[in-house]
Amino acid sequence: MPDVWTIENAPRFERLETNTAADVAIIGAGYSGLVAALDLLARGVSVVVVDAAAPGSGASGRNAGHFAPMMLGSKKNPDDVMKALGPVRGERWNRRVAGSGRTLGDFTAAIACDLRPGYLCVSRTAASLDRARTKFAAWERYGGVFTALDADETASRVGTDRYAGGILLPEGGTLHPLKFVLGLAAFVRAGGGSIHGETPATAIERHGHAWRVRTPRGHIDAAHVLLATGASAPLFPEMAGTVYPVGCSIAATAPLSVSPMPGTHAFIDLDDPAIFSPATDAEQRLVVSALSETRHPALPAAARPAERRLARTYPQFAPRFESLSSGTIGVTPDGLPRLFRLGDTLHALAGCNGFGLTLGIAAAREAAAMIGGTPEDDLALPILDPAALPGHKMLPWFMRAVAVPLMNRLG
Repeated sequence: MPDVWTIENAPRFERLETNTAADVAIIGAGYSGLVAALDLLARGVSVVVVDAAAPGSGASGRNAGHFAPMMLGSKKNPDDVMKALGPVRGERWNRRVAGSGRTLGDFTAAIACDLRPGYLCVSRTAASLDRARTKFAAWERYGGVFTALDADETASRVGTDRYAGGILLPEGGTLHPLKFVLGLAAFVRAGGGSIHGETPATAIERHGHAWRVRTPRGHIDAAHVLLATGASAPLFPEMAGTVYPVGCSIAATAPLSVSPMPGTHAFIDLDDPAIFSPATDAEQRLVVSALSETRHPALPAAARPAERRLARTYPQFAPRFESLSSGTIGVTPDGLPRLFRLGDTLHALAGCNGFGLTLGIAAAREAAAMIGGTPEDDLALPILDPAALPGHKMLPWFMRAVAVPLMNRLG
């Protein structure tokens, strides 16, 4: 079954075949690892990035490509952040979130990634719309930008009169995630960084005053190591259970001659208990997301939750999905990414909460600032010791077997 996102003549990233050294070794060539590498290179820090497969082979190249400057689909607001982080860090992080679309724009301005600006958050009822307006208005004091739309304006953009109105986020949008992550990799290379694919880290151990990252055919000696693989860190069992894994799939049609969505904006239904966030890409394919009910989603079953929602929203439209990508979202209870300390000058990032293009990049820049010498007290995110979340062993089963099937059917 083909993946949703592909690219012809993708660049090659050769294995590490020798021993080398750098100021920083980064494990994982997704958004977080590559953005951290770029920020460090800009500071004059030497960087080597390794990935067990290739840049974009994980979540960074297999997600829906949506981005929006908000927390957990608008479920978390600035006051929630203040309660979690305190007033000083909370203020900093709220500004990072509110400006995350602009931060992403600094990268997309130089990367050809089929950018489609503008993201719609739609509500089914007037009461839901009022709540959404109140939530998004809270971000304005931190630099957030949004426009409230009435029912007619919303219908003209999404092609249905099902919704009472919406919130347009001009600094949100969609992009081709694989093109974007490969663009980041190209800039890392151009900036003097090294990237090696098919190079899993097999051990990380102290070697004198540095860390030694062992790989099948060589090693890297580095003063600092950053794990940017999410909670998937087999070398560090203490990372297990630090986020809640939630399975998610995206599916795409073939290019459509006529799309049910008249505009280019993706939208998300704020009242759906699961996910309903259809979008058309630059090839006029319809791309949808769904929470996964099995460990190994496959078509046609994986797309059925989205098909049911499409049938209610666009009754005359019956798409056929031809490609599928799936993976897991690392979710945290407070919606905040995690920056973990695994040892002296050894750190890890996890918990992007499905917003790798905004929250994940913001967290990566925090990690790069910390490695580059910014005092811990000046960061927006605290550096935490890894600790398993309550119920982390039972929750994945409960989500797949009980909660997700129920949410998929209630939507």
